[in-house]
Amino acid sequence: MTNENTETGWTALLSIYGSSTPVTSDLASLPHPFDRTPEGARRIDALSPYRQLLPGAPRPAFLIMSGATDYTIPLWVGGKFVAAARAANKDAPPVLWRIDWTGGHNAGRDYAAEDADLMSFMFWRLGHPGFQPRN
Repeated sequence: MTNENTETGWTALLSIYGSSTPVTSDLASLPHPFDRTPEGARRIDALSPYRQLLPGAPRPAFLIMSGATDYTIPLWVGGKFVAAARAANKDAPPVLWRIDWTGGHNAGRDYAAEDADLMSFMFWRLGHPGFQPRN
């Protein structure tokens, strides 16, 4: 059972907390002292999934999962990524955004419902017959 995107080598990707841009404007907040230089920040920024969304480039389906009351990663960060991914290639597989309106970074999340959505998404994108749309 495979449904691999032959152009990217990926079938589906997911982001649990919706974080797509690891660099902030505050260099002191970066995780490792080596990264707290302008050059280190540029290297981390180059790894950002948001920066990899090139116009017209092939990409897999995405499921972005965010918590509306997340105190660590604001809701708009996931929304910015979803909008950019959809705009970069309108003919690519879908970009879905699952928002838990009562959950945060860990607090208040319904993990059973979240896992069910995550597994359904992955089975759908991997081509499992029990998870495909019916005609």
